[in-house]
Order: sequence, then C-alpha cells, then structure tokens
Amino acid sequence: MTSGIILGYSVQKEYDRFVSIFTRAYGKIRATAKFAQKPSSPFVGRLDKTNICKLNLYKSTKGSFTIRQCILEKTFQKARNNILRFALIEGITEIADKLTYQNYGMRKYFTLIEEAMSAIEVLEKPYLIYLIFKIKFLDMAGIVPSFKHCMMCNKKIEIGDIIAWNIENLICNSCLQNKQGKLQGVSFEPNMLKLINFALKNSYEKILQIKISKEDIEFLETIISEIWHSHNLPQINSEKVALNLKF
Repeated sequence: MTSGIILGYSVQKEYDRFVSIFTRAYGKIRATAKFAQKPSSPFVGRLDKTNICKLNLYKSTKGSFTIRQCILEKTFQKARNNILRFALIEGITEIADKLTYQNYGMRKYFTLIEEAMSAIEVLEKPYLIYLIFKIKFLDMAGIVPSFKHCMMCNKKIEIGDIIAWNIENLICNSCLQNKQGKLQGVSFEPNMLKLINFALKNSYEKILQIKISKEDIEFLETIISEIWHSHNLPQINSEKVALNLKF
C-alpha cells in the first residue's frame, strides 16, 4: 500500500470515479475506483479532493491503475472550518495537479506537498507558508534562479553582493555600478534574496521564527508572479479566494 493525496476526480460510466492522485510510491497517477459513486461504496467520503489516503493499488500490464482499497489517513478537518486555510490547501493540490505529470520521478514532490498542506492547517501565517511552498516547488522544478553567478561578468558572487534585476537576471554590485544607466527594471535588496535562500533550506516552523515584514511578503509575491508568468505556468484558481483573505 502507498499513501496518496487526492487531487481531484471525474465520474465515469455513471458509478465509477477516475481519480487524480499524487502518491508516495509512484508520483502522480490516474486510477479508477469502481462503483465509488454508489452510496453503499466503501470509497464514499474518502476519495475527495485534498484527503490523504492509504491506497491498495492494482497496476495492469498496460500500466493503468485500479484502487482496490482506500483507508482514510487525513481530511484536514480543522482547515475545512477556515476559509483561508482550506483555500490555500486546495491551491497546493491544484499546483500539484497542474504542474506535475505522470512520471515515477515526480514522486520526490510528495513530501513537499504533504508538509505544506499540514503546515497550513495548524501553523500561524498560512498565506506566508503557501508562498514559501510555491518558492520551494519552483526551486525543485529547477526554475528559481540560483543566485550564484553574475549575468554580466559570470563571476561567482556572495549573497550580500547580489542585486536581482527583473527577477531572474542577477548581477553583482560592480557590474551594477558600471551598467546602471543601461539597465531597465526593478532591483531588490540582498536581504530579500537572503530570505528566499533561507526559505529554501529550512522548515516552515523555522521560517516562522524569523521576522518577516509585509514588504517581504510583497517581494515574495512579486518574484513568484514574475517567474510564474515568464514560464507561462497555469493560473491557480483556488488563489482567488485566498487573495481576498490573506491578511
């Protein structure tokens, strides 16, 4: 058996469910749950979006999955009683569904997704946790700048000597002094870049122990938004509710 996060489902043949699941063992899969729509089905109340279940899966010779047994592990009931927290948890499952594909190598995302959902349910500042999750996710996907080399002179630079220009273009202070008149865009202070590096390396509990200002949160929103749009990533619809309630 393997743990799986339910990302969503569609109804097939009136009574069956075709379920999108992010599993610890296989990464993201699609699996059929026979007769899951019947009121008498043992799957009732279990294969719902955001639930985490222990699954007994059968894999056919053609590679298709069927759910044989489902044991409910976590429902995030506490978060369901809080509109903001549950909207953010749904945002995480939506990201997992839209930004990953069915491949064994994708299973590395399971712990990242599960930890963020659990942290949002119980810790303070759930919206900040959600932003940090997105940074961690983008970093794992390989589309967050490394903050290690200047785009102009290509020399390795220390974090305190970095300026981020137009989000993904990193230059050192020396090149900034020489080329500033020719550059267009927005620069960010090194301490803001330190925040991202700290967030990538530490747990949510440890991140919440440091002082993070409203300006820091706005910076995270900006850099995530720019990366999201520059890579043409899909819109996360669950965020619409959260953005109205984040503070």
